Amino acid sequence: MYACLAAAAGTLIFPPAASLWLRHLARRWAANQQPAKWLGYTRWVSLLMIFAVPVWWSLFLIFSKSSTDLRFTTALPAWVLLLPLSMSILIARLVTYRSDAYVFGRQWTSSDILRLAFWRTVSSTFALLAVAIGVEDIYSRNLVGFAWVFGAGTAGLIGKVQLRAAEGLILRPVKSGELYKRSLVMSKRMGVRLRRVCVVPFGRGRLTNAYGGWAQIAVTDDYGHWLHGSELDFVVAHELAHVKQKDAVKTLLAVAGMFVAVAAATLVTPQMPTSWRISFNFGVIFLPLIAFYALSRHHEYVADRSAVESTGEPEMAIRALHAEVPAGHGRLVELFSTHPELWRRVDAIAQTGRVSPEYVLKVRGSFAEAAATD
Repeated sequence: MYACLAAAAGTLIFPPAASLWLRHLARRWAANQQPAKWLGYTRWVSLLMIFAVPVWWSLFLIFSKSSTDLRFTTALPAWVLLLPLSMSILIARLVTYRSDAYVFGRQWTSSDILRLAFWRTVSSTFALLAVAIGVEDIYSRNLVGFAWVFGAGTAGLIGKVQLRAAEGLILRPVKSGELYKRSLVMSKRMGVRLRRVCVVPFGRGRLTNAYGGWAQIAVTDDYGHWLHGSELDFVVAHELAHVKQKDAVKTLLAVAGMFVAVAAATLVTPQMPTSWRISFNFGVIFLPLIAFYALSRHHEYVADRSAVESTGEPEMAIRALHAEVPAGHGRLVELFSTHPELWRRVDAIAQTGRVSPEYVLKVRGSFAEAAATD
């Protein structure tokens, strides 16, 4: 039991410790102008934070099984599982967001960083821990567990919306300008009903991104600095493809369906030894997440392909991706990423548009040179 408590303490200490280590590295990479390295390491730490949830859950299970005072463990309230790890990761994210602001020169205030860290923790860590509580109840044949799973989904959705707001996703509809005109022309070409075209202010977060869903697209206003002409057409067509395929709705329904399926499967799962339960805990967390991220990456590949076919200029599509920081990461990290790794996107676009390998190598070189000077 003491070993279990020591492991639990280590699980709580690790996220803040890792973030402090990242803060030290952030100063070095900011001084050397190497933001790609920073992004690569933050993705690995984010992955380890996801692992912390099933580890914490399993340690809680082992402790409850090994404790000699069963009345104590059975009376433990749900917040014992929720709050300690959530607070640990919240602290870690506060440090990480502060370091991120330093590396990229983001002008976030302390209030901005608190909102970002809080809502990201709610949308991920807190929601996953609520799933763990729900599954634990359902496994014990307590149907209130379904309410926990539903609450987890609600927390994840609300947290995601609030996180976007904290990032500065303020939609401002436009009725004129290059983006508006190109969006109308491209929507007619692709047969997409477009209700609104919006510009998102660059803001203190200095975020460059584009969004598509619910019959509207939105592009951060700094894209005009990075992209012009056919490159901007690709970005617009990519987001219109998301609108046309209703990817936002499909993803939402898929995530809800996966966790409902997990809850239902748990209800009919027979009693298992503790060692099997630990594997089960990891599967409950990771299998739906892996499926969600795989679906998201699939949507990105399909949207890229649709955009290339609509614009007919695959070389410009590849060039349009230079607004991203080319942070490479391994297959394991990509399993938990909503977007494919940059070079795999480039290769997929090149294959769709039959772009020569020589051109791709040339673009890779220009991307690397741009990243080195950022």
